[in-house]
Amino acid sequence: MIHDELEIRIRQRTAELTQANEALRAEIAELKRKEVELLKARDAAEEHAERLELALKGSNDATWEWDMISDQGLVNERHYEMTGYSPGEVEINFDFFIKGIHPDDVFEVVQRATEYLEGKTDKFEARYRMITKYGQIRHVIRRGKIVSRDENGNPVKMAGVVTDISDQKRLDDEE
Repeated sequence: MIHDELEIRIRQRTAELTQANEALRAEIAELKRKEVELLKARDAAEEHAERLELALKGSNDATWEWDMISDQGLVNERHYEMTGYSPGEVEINFDFFIKGIHPDDVFEVVQRATEYLEGKTDKFEARYRMITKYGQIRHVIRRGKIVSRDENGNPVKMAGVVTDISDQKRLDDEE
């Protein structure tokens, strides 16, 4: 009788463990499937980022981002080349961007940015003279969009590109 009870309990426990093992195998299979999906997504994102970087290099444009809450910015290598600074040499923030604008152009650039941020225009675009670290003047077009808003719809982050049109401007002036 005790032997029969033990045998029944062993069978029940074996059945429970088998069921738990099958559930774990199914969960492992699902996790492996998700891992493969994530790896494919990561690879696709890396490939997309690489294509974007190649396109940017081909266009010779600089990129910028500005977090309006923290007043921290991020620029790519081309932006540093355009301004004459090295990474880590200056803090990238609103003040950095403003100081790089020729004094005669600041009002118009700030006005265009304000109009865009207030929703009066659908894009931010400003042509102005950029002053480099060494005092050289570059003619540029800065474009950007709001890429993030808070829960109230207020802009919190912008990103965009800067195109150096100095050579084009020089040619236009020579004509």
